[in-house]
Amino acid sequence: MAITGDLYSYGGIRTSGVKDSDDAQHRIRVVIAKERDFIAAVFQASGALVIVLDPGGRIVSSNRACDQVTGYSNDELRGKIFWDVLVGEADKARSRMRFEALISTKAPSSFESEWIGKSGQRHQISFSNTVLIGDDGQAEYVVATGIDITERHQAEQKLLKSEALFRSIWEASQHPMCLTDKSGVVVKVNKAFSTMVGSTADSFAGLDIAALFPADDQEAIRRYYAEQFGAHGTEAGLDHELRFANGHSGAFDISFTMVDLPGQPPQMLSIYRDVTERKRGPDELARAKEAAEIANRDLMEANRNLEETGRLAREMAQRAEALSAAKSEFLANMTHEIRTPLNGILGMTDLALQTDLKPDQREYIDLVRTSAEALLFLVNDVLDYSKYEAGKLALNHMDLSLRTLMANVLKPLALRASLNNLRFEYVVSDDVPDRLIGDPHRLGQILMNLVSNAIKFTHAGKISVTVRRESTQASRVVLRFRVRDTGIGIPPEKHLMIFDPFTQADGSTTRKYGGTGLGLSIAAGLVKMMDGRIWVESQPGEGAAFYFTVTMNLAGEKKPGGPARVANVPRGRDKRNMRILLAEDNRVSQRLATHILEREGHYVQVAGSGREAIAMLEQEEFDVVLMDIQMPDLDGLQATAQIRKMERTSGKRLPIVAMTAQTGDSDRQRCLKAGMDAYVSKPIRVSELMNLIESVVPGGCLMDSKHDQESVVEEQFANLDEALALSRVGGDFELLQEVVGLFLDDYPRALEKIRSAVAANDASGVEHNAHSLKGSVSTFGAKDVFESALALEKQGRSGNLSGALDSLSNLEKALQALRPELEALQAR
Repeated sequence: MAITGDLYSYGGIRTSGVKDSDDAQHRIRVVIAKERDFIAAVFQASGALVIVLDPGGRIVSSNRACDQVTGYSNDELRGKIFWDVLVGEADKARSRMRFEALISTKAPSSFESEWIGKSGQRHQISFSNTVLIGDDGQAEYVVATGIDITERHQAEQKLLKSEALFRSIWEASQHPMCLTDKSGVVVKVNKAFSTMVGSTADSFAGLDIAALFPADDQEAIRRYYAEQFGAHGTEAGLDHELRFANGHSGAFDISFTMVDLPGQPPQMLSIYRDVTERKRGPDELARAKEAAEIANRDLMEANRNLEETGRLAREMAQRAEALSAAKSEFLANMTHEIRTPLNGILGMTDLALQTDLKPDQREYIDLVRTSAEALLFLVNDVLDYSKYEAGKLALNHMDLSLRTLMANVLKPLALRASLNNLRFEYVVSDDVPDRLIGDPHRLGQILMNLVSNAIKFTHAGKISVTVRRESTQASRVVLRFRVRDTGIGIPPEKHLMIFDPFTQADGSTTRKYGGTGLGLSIAAGLVKMMDGRIWVESQPGEGAAFYFTVTMNLAGEKKPGGPARVANVPRGRDKRNMRILLAEDNRVSQRLATHILEREGHYVQVAGSGREAIAMLEQEEFDVVLMDIQMPDLDGLQATAQIRKMERTSGKRLPIVAMTAQTGDSDRQRCLKAGMDAYVSKPIRVSELMNLIESVVPGGCLMDSKHDQESVVEEQFANLDEALALSRVGGDFELLQEVVGLFLDDYPRALEKIRSAVAANDASGVEHNAHSLKGSVSTFGAKDVFESALALEKQGRSGNLSGALDSLSNLEKALQALRPELEALQAR
């Protein structure tokens, strides 16, 4: 609706500004509302796909038909660049160029394009595009209306292949062949037919088939063709002496076959076999038969070739799937092999930091731990790229301090630079806000990758990192980062290639400097997910400057943070003693958690089930509840639901932290949906548990954990890993011996319960008891026992125990192998 001066007009109603009566204004609003509702209803009810784009190619809105075809909802598509989300990689550039041409010319256009839906399914869409022009004469919106022609496109492709095969057989055949319509008019002849008659193939189109024969024979030919057409080509063929108008004559065996081609009326295929010689004697008959067999073999060979082509295509698809599976297995094995020693480093540094250390020693060990955790994140680059490639990489938005994040990420890198005799500095401009909402881990991952590369490829000089504000709009800010070095530089022709996966500017750098060639590719993908872009400016021998922008939301800003430089970062404030209720039915987990919490100065009470925990909460007040998920009688999720129901009358909210060996995203979401405040995976690390408790209790410290809560199975050893087990009990060897003793006493009973449940086909019993045993053994880093128990737990959860006996046998063998090592540790 256009507004000019003090006149407002819409839908044929016209009023004069403030002079209008309230009734007139009300009528205008009613008309506008009806028109808007009508347009919206037509938009959504349309059977055609309708998608509205802004001049930059961003999706403004899409209708239900578009949602049904693509699998994306309107909310998922809104704000996304059209060709980034719906167009395949190979077609993105062409799609963008088409769109830019459309915006430039403002002329309607039509074309066909392939869309890739949310599930990965490909659709062929036929589009008509209209540009909506604003009052300023510029393109304001593009309305694209399309229909899904996937089935038609696939049918056309099949038809083209079928026609190509038919054409090759048609032209290669040595037998004269002719296609005629119902009236006997020639539609098409092959080369052999034109040779037989003595004319070119083009001269036959539209000619009456009878005209090829002498006048005396024409009526008989017309009648015979009409009879064959009426009988749909099922009558016996014509074996007759024929004379053609060009003088050629002979004995011919003519066979007739009705042909139905898609989109065309029925046609009659007649095949002429010259049997003149055959009639002259038995020898000629044999040769004619042989020729017919050869023709048949040719057709059969063509059919076999088609079948072979299909088999090869299926085989190639199977090989591709096998290669993909092998890649996934390789990535899993590689990350496991690297994570294992890293886990030992992290565990031992945690123990060292809990001892009396000099300030400089504590700083050095803290840097070792920070760097080891950073290395663990870098190891995850390989898995991150697989996730990004599959579209499963997600951002985790939370409040963050940009200057604190920069200090935490860059401090260990500054130490590395100084060890290489490089100067290192970073500056955050005064106008850059400090309190932001974004993903600190992924932003730190980008910075760590770029700065690590700068240090790697710089032999002398300086590394500098700068951050400045590029723009601000409402509550969103665009920040520009620059990482500059004085290293070897990058040739201009390589500036785009280096962001491709498994690629470096010079293949020799992989051997000289190391690296997977994935870091920049992942960084580019993360920047894109943060609505930013990344590029490089460099010349060989002159160093390199990497730039990237990210878009973040503003949080509650107190004041500008001022220029930031590498400095010590506060780790939080003093802890306070708390009253903690531990709801856990496993004795090993009870003893371990109680000892850790009491050593930290907290008061701990233990409940063996969810129902017992509720009863204790009715009698006593606690600051926080640590709730196991799988417990008898009343599990952790049910207990949490009852506690939240009780709180509706009291007006209070008790923090509840889930403790479970389930590590999937769905399990985490299930806990949070049930009303829990946080989620910690077993086996539990001391620092992670304490930070998490402090973060959820009012007045506690903010959580400063960098630990990745992905599956802990990959961090396990086959049997006992004493260093890992010791780190999980806070370095207390006597406590570890006590926990081992409890496990040795308890696991035979747990194993017997699993045997009984399997024998009784009790899926729920198998799941619960296997889960409990898995939680106990996770403390010792025993991968074989853990995975065997996990397999039984999954089988119990699915309700299908067909393979439970094999899994039980594997569990028994793994426990037999683990027991001597535990007994040896206990006997020291």
